Amino acid sequence: MKIYLSSTCYDLVDLRAELERFLKQKRHEILLSDRATFPVEIGVHRHDVCINNVEQCDLFILVIDGRFGAPYYRDNNISITWAEFNEAIRKECKIIAFVRKAVFNERQSFHHNTKMGNKFEPFFADTIKVFYLIDEIQIHEGGYWIEQFENSVEIKDRLENLYETKHSFLNVRPLPLSSYTEQIPLTALSGSTATYITKYVTGKKIETINLELLDASINSLPERTKPFGETLGFEQIPGSNDYYYFQPLRISGDEGEIIIGITPTALGDAVRKELIDLKKNIKKPPPKGKPKKE
Repeated sequence: MKIYLSSTCYDLVDLRAELERFLKQKRHEILLSDRATFPVEIGVHRHDVCINNVEQCDLFILVIDGRFGAPYYRDNNISITWAEFNEAIRKECKIIAFVRKAVFNERQSFHHNTKMGNKFEPFFADTIKVFYLIDEIQIHEGGYWIEQFENSVEIKDRLENLYETKHSFLNVRPLPLSSYTEQIPLTALSGSTATYITKYVTGKKIETINLELLDASINSLPERTKPFGETLGFEQIPGSNDYYYFQPLRISGDEGEIIIGITPTALGDAVRKELIDLKKNIKKPPPKGKPKKE
C-alpha cells in the first residue's frame, strides 16, 4: 500500500522518521516530501509536486502539531499541509488525522475565549490558523476521525491496533511472502504477532522464524469463545500489553441489553490468521537429493 505522510517537517523530524520506519516494517511504500526518494517533477512548483503525489496514495496520514507550516503558494490562507489534505479529500483517499493533544485542547480554550470576547494568544500553536485546520477536519461532511496523541509511541500503537483489528484504512495486506522458504524474518510479521511469538512461544528474542516454529505458534494460540449477538469491535484491556484484547458484545433481550466481553483475547484470531496465511504462501524447499522437475 502507498501511504502519504503529511505534516510540517522541521518540528517533527523524529516523529516522521519513527513512523516511516514503522510503516516500512509493514512493507508499505511511504511518501515523505523531505526524503530523497520523494518523486519530483522538474519544472513543477514544489507545492504542486506534493499535491500531485497525494493523488498516488492509498492512505493519507495527517499529523498536526503546533506549527502551521509554510503558506500554500496558491492560497496564503492555508498551509501546504492543509492543501495536501484538501487534495486527499478531492481524490477520495482514505484519511486518518492525528492531532497533538495539547494543541487540540488549546483549540477548545481558543473558541471559548473567542466566544466570550477575550483576547487569546496561543501557547502550544504558533498561530490560530492551526485551530482552523482542525475545525475544517471536524466539520467536514466526510466525518474524518481525529486521533489525539502525546508522543510518537501513541501514534504507532494506534496504527498497530488498526492493523490488528482489520480496520478498513489499513487492511490492505502487503504482497505474500512467497519468496521465503525455511527462514522468515521476524520483521516481516506484524508487531503483535512478533510479540506473541517471542514472549509466549520462544520466551526470547529471535530474528527469524522457521516452519516448525510457525506451526508451534499456530497450535499454541487459545481458541476463542464463539461470539453470539452483535460484536462491537475490539478493545484493549487497560494497562495491558498489545496482545490482551477483548471483544465487546451487545446482547439484546426482553429485559433490555447488556455489554459483555469475549475472552480470551480476540486479537488471537488476527494473530492466528496472519500465521496461517503466511504458512500458505511459503514456498517449501525441494527435497534434498532429488532433482527439480522442469
